[in-house]
Amino acid sequence: MALNTTQILLYAATIGDAEKVRAIAATLGLPSTSIQTDFETVWNHVFSGYYLVIAVGGAALNSLYYNPCDWANPGGEKGGSTPFSIVSAPRDTLPGAKNFVNGAGMTSAETLYLSMAYAYYALNGEYPTDFSNPPTVEE
Repeated sequence: MALNTTQILLYAATIGDAEKVRAIAATLGLPSTSIQTDFETVWNHVFSGYYLVIAVGGAALNSLYYNPCDWANPGGEKGGSTPFSIVSAPRDTLPGAKNFVNGAGMTSAETLYLSMAYAYYALNGEYPTDFSNPPTVEE
């Protein structure tokens, strides 16, 4: 069962990754509300479980999993950890509260490729036809 466009959030923590997020959203017809760059907003969305949040890029992955910058968050958690878990991708269902998808590749191009494919999968329940050999995700 595929998700609808309003259930998918693409989170970017850098300017470069925000460009990727905008390109993915435009290509897949996701609304502007699917583009997120605010840590506190994304924290709430991951915590709720009402959205499929894809961390686009290493900075987004690290901020949601470790919060190394000690950014303020609704949970009052100190930097160095978060209550979140990374779920296996792809997903075409909501992952549940406190779970998000890792869309960070080892390179910028791989991040774009992975995140686009994961968002496509969420909408369609299958990978794009040209996604036969996915790159390794950053851990």
